[in-house]
Amino acid sequence: MEELFFDVLTGAWKTRLLIASVKNGPLPPRIQKALDRIYPQEIKAPHMARQMERMAEHWKGLPDKREVPHGTEEDYRIYMEAQEEKAGFSLNTFLELVDLAGVRRLLDVGGGTAPYLRGIQKKFPDIAATYMDIESAAALAREKGLQGEIIAGDFRDLPWGENFDFILISQVIHMYGDDSVRLFFNKAAGALTEKGRLAIIEHFVDPWDDPYNFLFDINMFLGTDGGKCRTRQEVLDLAPENFAPEREYMIDKRTGVLELRLVF
Repeated sequence: MEELFFDVLTGAWKTRLLIASVKNGPLPPRIQKALDRIYPQEIKAPHMARQMERMAEHWKGLPDKREVPHGTEEDYRIYMEAQEEKAGFSLNTFLELVDLAGVRRLLDVGGGTAPYLRGIQKKFPDIAATYMDIESAAALAREKGLQGEIIAGDFRDLPWGENFDFILISQVIHMYGDDSVRLFFNKAAGALTEKGRLAIIEHFVDPWDDPYNFLFDINMFLGTDGGKCRTRQEVLDLAPENFAPEREYMIDKRTGVLELRLVF
């Protein structure tokens, strides 16, 4: 418990430093060096700072968990732009490590601004890609230049199609409770080809992960209905028996990828 408490405090400290650096300019060199462990100095992240400040407002107005704040359209846009910035820290590493050899059809579920999918389309132009997310996210993804089939709607209710070789779920499952995550796995199983793969990009909270992830978990507790960050094993425990773990790798200091293969 003491370790987790220390992780939360450390994550909060780094978050405050990020906001301060965006609002007030360069930090003292020794402090900037510590902050650069997560956020490289050359990368600016104004939307991430705005998102964190907005969440801080929700924290002040939430003495308990009986009322979950409902964001405005502007909140959603800030959130998706922040996710775009976060993906900028890890996109190139993801594209180097992900194995898409032999993939003909790919589905991106809950892709937001679709930074990973746009990167895949640029590097692997022969892959037929389908994107699925709510209308406001889909509109922003189009603004960012997303091409291919775009399906707008709630991916919990929409059919996911079939015969995909690879499904990507990026920074989504932390926003939902266990029942919804099980639903995602079942939908993915029905949409994949035999031996198709599912890749989950997440802020996992295993003990060796960055303290920021534990702070992010508190945001999920306060700002969602049942959402939470999970350990890798907790995610695997929600998967049906026809999914087997295939690979796992880190794409930045706080973002991991868990790949599962469909088996029969």
